[in-house]
Amino acid sequence: NTCVVMLAIIGPAWLSLKYKRQLDDPGDWVRQEIETVIGRSIPVIPVCILGARLPKLSDLPDTMQGMLTLQAMQVRDERDFKNDINELISCVNEYVSAARVAELLDRARNAAAESHLKYAIELCELALTLKPDDNAAKDLLADTMAELVLARSRRRSGIQEIDMNRANE
Repeated sequence: NTCVVMLAIIGPAWLSLKYKRQLDDPGDWVRQEIETVIGRSIPVIPVCILGARLPKLSDLPDTMQGMLTLQAMQVRDERDFKNDINELISCVNEYVSAARVAELLDRARNAAAESHLKYAIELCELALTLKPDDNAAKDLLADTMAELVLARSRRRSGIQEIDMNRANE
């Protein structure tokens, strides 16, 4: 339930007919995992290793074809391994950061709705440290800060009204 991205590791024998193709078995656990995340609209990044090629749409059961919607990544041999892994890590980090930012903004909206404006601002600022160019975080931060200024202004205004009422007594 907390998965934000799945890596489907594809080796050279992944679609092999040498033995019974496991992906044709609806009970195969790899197939079930991939189908589950596709059903939850979680991105699946195909990662081809050991020279494997990305399967064609027609090579996969209908329920698994959604895994081919993202660009596949290659993890090659020793010479390119480090660069390929770093690229894969960067890609995964983008998904994780985006999910974390979305979670922080949801919490910030809830905090603001409950008038916990300072906490909402802190959450927005934290989201912006993860993704500085996130417009939703910037907008929510600006709105929440404006609401905080307005709330403080109302509070001061209310204090002044109380002082005026006491002066008139």
